[in-house]
Amino acid sequence: MVENRPFVTFLSHAVMILGVLVIAFPVYVTFVASTHTLERILEVPMPLLPGDQLVENYRQALTAGSTTSARPTWPIGRGSWRRRPAGAWTRTIPPAAFPDRAGRSG
Repeated sequence: MVENRPFVTFLSHAVMILGVLVIAFPVYVTFVASTHTLERILEVPMPLLPGDQLVENYRQALTAGSTTSARPTWPIGRGSWRRRPAGAWTRTIPPAAFPDRAGRSG
């Protein structure tokens, strides 16, 4: 039997949409921040629309690194996947999921 409760349907949809916004908004703000210069990000209030520095910021992060890091980003990930492709996700699974490897590390 199908129940027709419009208020419950509206409420459940409103809760789901609110949940998506709560999760998506910080991701959006992070993306927008990556498209601005540091000076623009530190202004109050921070802009909520993407800026014009996307290509320059991503190029610098991937090839030159940051001012606090001596190494660029792209070689770090490239080497780890070449040496151990499954290493990134197997470390997040509890050892009990692999009974033949229980108690061993690495």
